[in-house]
Amino acid sequence: MEKITIPVKQFRRLNDPFEETSKERPIKFRFYVNTKDVPEILLEWMQTNPRRQNLKTATAKSIAAALSEDNQSFHLWNRGILLSVVDITFDNRTNLATLYMSDPTIHGDIDGGHTLRIIIEHNKKLAEAEKLGKSLEDFPEQYVEFEAITNLNSSSDLAEARNTSVAVDKKTIEELNHSFDLLKKVMDGHLVQGEAYIKRIETKQNQARAEQIRNPIDIREIVSIFNMFNQRLYPNKRHDPFDAVSPIQSFTGKEYSLERFLDMGLPDTVGAKKQRQIRETEIQHMTPILRDIIDLWDYIECHFTEATTANGKRYGAKKYANYNPTTAEEKLPKSVFSNKPLRYTVPKGILYPLVGSFRALVRLDENGDYDWIVPPLQAWDELKNTLAEYVMSSSGELGNSPGAIGKSKSLWNTLYLTVCSYANNRELMNLESKK
Repeated sequence: MEKITIPVKQFRRLNDPFEETSKERPIKFRFYVNTKDVPEILLEWMQTNPRRQNLKTATAKSIAAALSEDNQSFHLWNRGILLSVVDITFDNRTNLATLYMSDPTIHGDIDGGHTLRIIIEHNKKLAEAEKLGKSLEDFPEQYVEFEAITNLNSSSDLAEARNTSVAVDKKTIEELNHSFDLLKKVMDGHLVQGEAYIKRIETKQNQARAEQIRNPIDIREIVSIFNMFNQRLYPNKRHDPFDAVSPIQSFTGKEYSLERFLDMGLPDTVGAKKQRQIRETEIQHMTPILRDIIDLWDYIECHFTEATTANGKRYGAKKYANYNPTTAEEKLPKSVFSNKPLRYTVPKGILYPLVGSFRALVRLDENGDYDWIVPPLQAWDELKNTLAEYVMSSSGELGNSPGAIGKSKSLWNTLYLTVCSYANNRELMNLESKK
């Protein structure tokens, strides 16, 4: 249990107006704190805040500037800092409030993260100025309003409601709802060409910039890739492939793909709880193939040009290849998962329909668990020249536009039909070998 004591002024308790005597309903406390007394330890309780703080924005700079104004008004115009706590006590003899927090997924800063970080940075500069004997004119006395709420079982709904000055994106709220926990569990420990890519996955707004993540991977990208193989969303109809729906929206709409992942194709009328149950069950069924999908994406991204070369195609001549033989290796673009330098860029307009076609290899066992008819890397090795030929032909027909390639229903269908035919033939061969 973390215990944080702060000098305060104007401490007020506000019971729930519907159940004023209840000890189980949320109770709100308001008070002012001298900005110089705001404790740095609160930065260790930021997991509940739905966005990472970017202190270089105009808004952040205006907050910092306001702290330096000698107008005694910071507490009036600033929205303050909102905390979720286990409990809070107040000693009216010493004017000390003590905050208690235990679970970092529920307790901590919910809103006002920018204000909190800026105040802490301001205080560090103050301490340095005092140490060096510099003028303290830029550090006038200011107060900030704190609001603390007890008895919250989840911080996500309140965080979503309060963080409205700048819209909080959907993935950030869903990270607070633990909607990606099962996916992260699958990816944890998975190395792609020695790279632990899970460290680069961005699940919160501004996270990549705040944590200085190079080559970040938006969690929606991963969701979009996995969605293509999800049999609830895009059933594999390899015995009737013309009736199959192509997951083109995995390429065209990351936010839509996230919504599809969350609701699993179920209407809102079934309720979020039911959708979550179905989603988590489906992820568990998909777990045996998820890492293979990542490996397949990475291998195609890193080796696609080998197939085009075998077909006699000059891939490097395409504008989207970004080929420049003089570019230093450290300045080359990196592959999504293995983070390896790429001499040739393979746009996502090519990768999505290519990787998505391998959903034709998916089959379910009697328990609903996912499996491959043929390991996807083996299938790629046997099909790569044919698939690459289709891609490059479509590229030429579509003006070599990655966007047009990724949206081409014709290309998606052609690639899928090719892998379907391969999968059906291999399945037939396997059956005959067992006779």
